[in-house]
Amino acid sequence: MKKQFYWIFLVGLLLVSLAGIAKNYPTMTIEGKTYYLYTVQKSEGLYSISQRFNVPQTLIIEANPGIENGLILGQLLKIPQAETAAVEQDTTSINLGKNQHVVKPKDTLYSLSKKYNCTVDELLDLNPWATHLTIGAVLQIPTQPTKTEVVSQPVVEPQPSITNKVMEVESPTLATIPTENEVETNFEATPASSMKIAILLPFMLDAGHRDASMNRFVDFYQGCVLAADTMAQKGFSTEFYTYDIGKDAAKLQSVLNEASLSKVDLIIGPAYKDQVGLVAAYAQAHKIPTVIPFTSNVAGIHDNPYLLEVVTPQKNFYGNLLEKLSALFIDKHIILVEPSIAAHNNKAAFKQQLKDSILANNISFNTMSDVNLAKRIDSVATQHPDKECVVVMPTTHGVALSKLGEVMNQVRKPNVALFAFPEWNNVGVDELYSTKVYQFSSYYTSFNDPRIVHFYQSLKHKFGLPTTIQQSPNFALFGYDICNFFMQQYQLSGDEFIHLMPETETSGLQMNFLFEQVDNGGYWNVGTIIKQITKDGISDL
Repeated sequence: MKKQFYWIFLVGLLLVSLAGIAKNYPTMTIEGKTYYLYTVQKSEGLYSISQRFNVPQTLIIEANPGIENGLILGQLLKIPQAETAAVEQDTTSINLGKNQHVVKPKDTLYSLSKKYNCTVDELLDLNPWATHLTIGAVLQIPTQPTKTEVVSQPVVEPQPSITNKVMEVESPTLATIPTENEVETNFEATPASSMKIAILLPFMLDAGHRDASMNRFVDFYQGCVLAADTMAQKGFSTEFYTYDIGKDAAKLQSVLNEASLSKVDLIIGPAYKDQVGLVAAYAQAHKIPTVIPFTSNVAGIHDNPYLLEVVTPQKNFYGNLLEKLSALFIDKHIILVEPSIAAHNNKAAFKQQLKDSILANNISFNTMSDVNLAKRIDSVATQHPDKECVVVMPTTHGVALSKLGEVMNQVRKPNVALFAFPEWNNVGVDELYSTKVYQFSSYYTSFNDPRIVHFYQSLKHKFGLPTTIQQSPNFALFGYDICNFFMQQYQLSGDEFIHLMPETETSGLQMNFLFEQVDNGGYWNVGTIIKQITKDGISDL
C-alpha cells in the first residue's frame, strides 16, 4: 500500500488539497497507524508543521526518515495523527544513532562543537543545511577515531543487490533512461567497452537497527546499478566490486588490502570525512581515479590528481554560477542591498564578485542600504517599469532575513523579484517567497520530469521504490547520475578519461557536472542549477 501510494504521487496522479484544518487532510494507514498526508509549503519549517498538527517534531522525523537534513518545497510528509502520537511519543530519543543529536532550544553550532569535541566546520561538512539550526532537526556528529582490530572479511555478506563478489551487469531488461544531453567530444581518445568500479560505502548490513543514513547508501548503490543498465544498452558493461566499509578506519584499511581492489578503473567512496585520507592515499599510490561523492572540502585535493570531489562548497563554484547569473540578469535591473549591520553581511565576497560581473557585462544596477528598504525598492521599480528588478541581499543571517521578508511583503510593484541563497530554505521566513525568487543549488529534482518518472519506473521494476523516494536530493538519483557520468567518460576516453573530461556542463537527472582542476591536483565539480520559484511552483532555468 505504501509503495503504491508513492508511485501514484510520482507520476502525478494524486492531488493533495492543502486547504482547511488537519482533519480535512487526506489520510493513509500503514501497519495499523494512521497518518495525515501533508505537502511542504514555501520556506516552511519542521517546527511550524509540528505546531499545525500538534505533533512532536521527533515523531514527524521518525515517520519521514531524512527530513532531519531539511525540508523541500513540495515534499510529501506523513504526519502521525495526534491521538496516535500521544501514545507513541518518546521524549528522550527517536532511535538515534550514536553519532546523531536532536537539536534542542538554545543549541548552537559552537556549543555542540564543544560538547562533541569537534569543530564547527566538521559539523557543517556533515550537515551543510545546518547554517541555521531548527529545533527537532537531527544532526550527524563527526566520529572520533577509535582503535580497533583489523577486520579480516571487509566485504559485505551476500544479499540482494549488494554482494561480496564481482557483479557484472550484462543483460539489462530495462529501457535506457534518456539524458538531457550527450557529452560532445573534440578530442582523440581510446574508447572502452567495459569498466570495473569499486564502491566503498557504509552499508552497515550487520547493524541491529538501520537508520535512514544506512538505507540511503543502499539506494545510492541501486542507482549505480540502473546506470550500468542504461550504459549496457549502449554496449558498455560494468563490473561492480562492492564493499561495506563501515565507519571506522580499521575496516576500511582491510578493504584497501584486498588485491582485487588495485585492478579497478574507478573508486566511488567513502562517505565519511574521517575515511577520505586513507582512500585518497590509496588512489594516488595506485593511480586510480576516485570519486568522493558526499564529502566537501576534500583534504589533499590540491595536490592529488586522482581525486574527484562531487559536492563542492559554494565559494568554489561562484565562477560558473556568476556566468549563468550574468546571462540571466542581462535584461534585468539588479538592486544590490547592503545590510546595515556588519555581522549580517556574511556573503560579501559573493556580492563583490556579482558586482564585478555586472559591471563587466554592462548590466543595469544600483546599490542601497537596507534602511526604509520597501519604499526604495518600489521607487527603483517605478524608474524601470520595463525591466524586472531583482533584489540581491548578501546574507544568510536569520534576523536580517526576517526583516527582508517583511520588506518583500510590503513591496507593491509587480516587476520585483528576489535572489535567494540555498541556506534561506532553512530559515522559515515565508514572506521571502511572496514574490518570484531565483535560487541556485547543486541539485534539483522535478518529479514531473518524464526522465525522473521513467527512472522510478525502472527502479520500481528492479528493486521496488526506495524509502526516501519523496526526498530531494534523492540518493538513488545521486548514484545514477554519478555512475552514468563517469561511465560515459570512460566509454569515450578509456583510462585517460580524467584528463579529457568535457569543458561544458553536463546535465544529469538530478545534478549537473562540470569538473575543474584544482591547481595541479584533483578536480571539483562546479556544476550548478538555477531555479525559479513562483506561486505556481519550481522550475529549472
